[in-house]
Amino acid sequence: MKKLILGLVICIASLSTPLKAAYDNVISANPFTLINWGRFNVTFEHKIDKLNSFTVFIESYNTKYYNNWTGYGIGGSYRWYISPFNDNKRSLEGFSFGPLAVLSFWESKYSDKYKYNYSGQSLSIGGEAAYKWVWGGFALEPSLILMLDALTVDHRDDKNHLSWNVKIGYAW
Repeated sequence: MKKLILGLVICIASLSTPLKAAYDNVISANPFTLINWGRFNVTFEHKIDKLNSFTVFIESYNTKYYNNWTGYGIGGSYRWYISPFNDNKRSLEGFSFGPLAVLSFWESKYSDKYKYNYSGQSLSIGGEAAYKWVWGGFALEPSLILMLDALTVDHRDDKNHLSWNVKIGYAW
């Protein structure tokens, strides 16, 4: 499966011709977290100026991978594109970093001898560092994310975490 995905990325990169125009928006998804952890994420990024952008994203969480918890989340981030790393780059390309936050809504179908159903909201804040390449409108963005839970749900055991993402998308 990994070879298939890598082959797809290489094909897109080799067949696409770079455009000289700057991009204002990117929409992307992370298929790897869906395959590995049952979490689906779709992100919309909008350029504020050449070196800044904001993102808005939605996520869904599958009970199989989250210890009988299901849920969804909405979040956002602010990104700074570092100028020394972005020489000759267009907007929304190159190295970026910034804060992010996600508000998640959880429900557990776990039943113990008392038949309790747990639910609640969690608020996670943190930061991300990413690098985005764009070839002819197709985008590839690996990133590293550190999240800390500011508000947690009782009986959930995955609190603070460090994770990686690889998003594939389209820029226009």
